[in-house]
Amino acid sequence: MGVAPGDQLIPIYRFQNTDVVGTYLYTGEQERQSIKQNNPNFQEEGIAFYVYGADANKANDIYRFQNLDQPGTYLFVGEAEKNNILANFSNFRLEGVAFEVG
Repeated sequence: MGVAPGDQLIPIYRFQNTDVVGTYLYTGEQERQSIKQNNPNFQEEGIAFYVYGADANKANDIYRFQNLDQPGTYLFVGEAEKNNILANFSNFRLEGVAFEVG
């Protein structure tokens, strides 16, 4: 992860959910465009950081979960926390690898 673009790093954008105070969504470029066009309740705050893409196989996977009880609320976690959530919290849906960090 970095704060500036570098070798094979991609930007991750931060959006604040204006319907659920204190909740944020981190996305890549393609999803960013869709959110801007279709979800006025998410306010873009700009580039948050740079990471490896989800399929880079260069660093540790970061997984994205959506909270089914509170739409528009997401968690971003590493491998151990992913397994804990899958085992103990049925109200979170795994959306897959969001990106990789080193």
